[in-house]
Amino acid sequence: MAKIGGLWFLLLGIAMIWFSLFIQSKNDSAKMSLFIIVGSVFIMIGTFKLIKKIILKDIKTPVQNQQRSQNQSQQQNPFQRQQPQIIRCPNCGARNYATNPFCSYCKMRFR
Repeated sequence: MAKIGGLWFLLLGIAMIWFSLFIQSKNDSAKMSLFIIVGSVFIMIGTFKLIKKIILKDIKTPVQNQQRSQNQSQQQNPFQRQQPQIIRCPNCGARNYATNPFCSYCKMRFR
């Protein structure tokens, strides 16, 4: 599941408060106070997430980022196609895959 960023929480909270105040002013009802509270909670969550992101970004050092990039480059892609091994036939010198039991040219048995 994707994480929702702090900025989206802030924008959603502001929109909820604004719409609930707008509807409350048109209808003169206090029913929209729940949405104002929920919008305020969204703004608090968004602010907390943004502050946390800024603080954690400052804590990470360039050395940690460099180590992470080296680890990622060392990991091999399991779906990467490997180059087949090529062998030469001792009888005729034709090139064959190492997995072939026979030479594809002279039909000599390799194993």
